[in-house]
Amino acid sequence: MTDVIKRDGRRERFDEEKLKASILAAAREAGVMSKRGVEDLIENVSATVIAFSRGKKEVETKTLKDMILTDLDRVEKRISEAWREFDRTKQ
Repeated sequence: MTDVIKRDGRRERFDEEKLKASILAAAREAGVMSKRGVEDLIENVSATVIAFSRGKKEVETKTLKDMILTDLDRVEKRISEAWREFDRTKQ
């Protein structure tokens, strides 16, 4: 199982459901509410990150976030912008 290394050095197990929930939250914040479209987007974007993480002992949060945002930029810019805005407000 893969450990995710957080910014503060903490470690936690990679959680596919947490990843999907984060993308869904960004989609809601962006006002993208087409249920089917959002579900497809979540599956496609999360599949990339999940495949990357498999077999790795550890991966940094920043690496995962960069992968997610790159995919979101390509398929639905409003969601990636909502994610980035959320990141700015929590810092």
